[in-house]
This record gives sequence, C-alpha cells and structure tokens, in this order.
Amino acid sequence: MKAIISYFIVFISSVMYMLLFDKKAGGIMTVFITVTPILSLILTCMTKNKLTFSLNTPDSIVDKNKPVSLSVNITKDTVLPIPIVSFNLDISKRFASLEQNIYRFSMSENKKLSIKADIIPQICGIGDISVNNIFITDYLGIFKFRINRNDDISTKLFIRPDIKEIDDSGELIRNIYNTLCDNDEDDTTDSVAGRSAFPGYEYREYIPGDSLKKINWKISTKRRKLFVRKDESAGITLPDIIINNSETLSFEDETEKMLSEQMIVENSLALLLLCVKHGIECTYSYVRGGVVKKETVSFSEQVEMIAGDMASVTFSEREIDIENNGGVKSTNVNIVYTLGCTQKFAQNIEQTSLNGDSSRVIMPGSLVKKMKNTLSDLWIINNDHSISKYV
Repeated sequence: MKAIISYFIVFISSVMYMLLFDKKAGGIMTVFITVTPILSLILTCMTKNKLTFSLNTPDSIVDKNKPVSLSVNITKDTVLPIPIVSFNLDISKRFASLEQNIYRFSMSENKKLSIKADIIPQICGIGDISVNNIFITDYLGIFKFRINRNDDISTKLFIRPDIKEIDDSGELIRNIYNTLCDNDEDDTTDSVAGRSAFPGYEYREYIPGDSLKKINWKISTKRRKLFVRKDESAGITLPDIIINNSETLSFEDETEKMLSEQMIVENSLALLLLCVKHGIECTYSYVRGGVVKKETVSFSEQVEMIAGDMASVTFSEREIDIENNGGVKSTNVNIVYTLGCTQKFAQNIEQTSLNGDSSRVIMPGSLVKKMKNTLSDLWIINNDHSISKYV
C-alpha cells in the first residue's frame, strides 16, 4: 500500500510539473512514470510461474540437538530476471524456533539459487518442514502476487530419540529381577541373579572360542568349571517392553503431547539398554501401520537400531493388545509404556494378570491425574527419567 501511495504522489507531481512548468519535460516524465509500472507488471506476470522449489537435507534420520543444514533450492525456467520473491520456511514444533523464517531473493542471469538454513531438532519423532506463502513483487515494488503451486514443497525429518542413563538400583529394576527369578523354574534359578546371566537359559561347559559375555560366573564358581549360556532359551520368562503408541489421551497443547511421547520412548529405550547390559534378553513391541512389531533384543547395538526405527513411529496407531502379544519365546513379564489408559486397555491389563502374567504400566508422572481408569501396578516416570511406583 505504501508503494502504491508513493507511486501516485510521484505521478501527480509529474503531471503538476508538466502543467505548471515544462510541458515537454513534464510530459516525458509522466509517460515514463505511466509506462514503467505497466512493463514491470507484464514482466512479473511472465516470470511468476517460472520458478521451481525443492527442499534438501543431508540425512532423513537426524539426532536431537544437533544442527541440520537445510537447503531451499530454486530454479528458474526463463532468461528474464526474477524480481523480489519471498517465502516462509515453516517447521513443526519438534524443532527449535527459527530466528528468521521469512526469506527474500531475486535472480538475474543465474538460473539456480540455493538458500541455506540451519535447524535444530529438539523433540524426537517426525518433524515436518515446508515452504509456504510464496509471493512475487514486481520490479518497482508496487504489485504483489501469490505464487500458487500444485506441488507440495515439503520434507520430513525423522528425529532419533536419545537413550538416557537410568539408575540400575532403582525400584523397578529390582522388581523386575525379583519377578524373573520367581517365574524361573529352571535348575539355574539360584544363579540367575548375577548381572551377566539370562534367567531361564540352559548352560553348558565353556569351549575355547565362546564369548566371555556368556559365562555365568556364579554357576562356574559353584561347579568349579566355566559354564556358558546356550543360544536358545528353555521356555524362559522374557520381559516384554511394550509401547502403547495409540491415542489414549487427548492433549490441548501439542508440545506437551510431543514431550510426553518423547519421555516414554526414551525411557523405554533406557530400560531396554539397562536390561540388555545386565544380561537380560528382552522383547520390544510397538505398532506400526496397524501391525505389531516385536523385536527380540540381546545386544546394545540392537537398541541403537530400534532407536532409529522409533524416530518414525507415530502415536496415532491402534491400541496394542497386551493379552495377545505373545511371540516365539514365552513372556509373562509385561512392561507397558502408555500415555493414558482407556477402559478397554485397563481391562486388558487386568486380564493378563488373571492369566498369570505380571504387567507393569509406566507413564509420565504429569499425566497420571488425567487418567480416568485405575491400575493396580502403576509406575511413573519422573523428570530425571527415574521410575517410581505410584502410590
């Protein structure tokens, strides 16, 4: 609007100059001021649909709190110069706010242009990035048009969750160990309390070349021979860490929802890593595309791989069926992470207990007050990622 007002002031001034002082010079000036905006408008209309935008990132899976270099690439399909173009670079709340999200550029003889921007992922999950509100302004800054595009100028980044450190002397860890030992009826029950033992596994004498990680030192001490764990379990109890990534609770604040999802994902991975380091093989379950994914985890490297997979998991899947979540190996210690608890979900948990399974439900402490259904064995995640029993 300011540009239009300024233009009319200049136009009226040239007309007044022509009428009052010099008709020839004023006439030339008036014609020039009249024709120039028209030519600028025509050239702008000819070039506004000659631009192509694309978004590029070095990797699709990125780490939290590490800057990611993003490129907005523009290509023009004309020899005419491009006047001023502006666009918005919009990012989801999983990223730190940009200091600048409106960018402007013009192009003369160069047919390609790349605009760089650094973004910082802060919350794990799927982060959306898009280019919106593209406008082109003519050469004189008088006319402004929106560039409407049929193609979607956007990309997604999968933000990998961190694997936190949690205390191995916590109440939940001791509770899990006690349950595993109580459930194990194998002859090696007396010796499975050691951190390098797999509860319920059969053992054989050590053979040179066997991994030292498989040695059960308590059994070896008692029998005065080295014994190692066999690769296959003997109908054992395996803890099953389950992520109920369904919409069990509604949130008014989108950021609170994202942070709550991040808390249960990162805490579940921390617990998984801790169990594996202590020699407890676990299964890790979640829903993707309506199908339950169940991974058996024995080594810490597998936890890193699962963390990469969890970067693309959404919390809009169907509710996981705890009662019918059995795998190839037996498991009756369920450690269930959830944001909320529907009546059906609570009944499912209680039914597993009636069937002889041991189920512990874990959720962020800040969400407990929002839960309408009660559970008998509920644990909460504190802000420092420690886990304590809810009383």
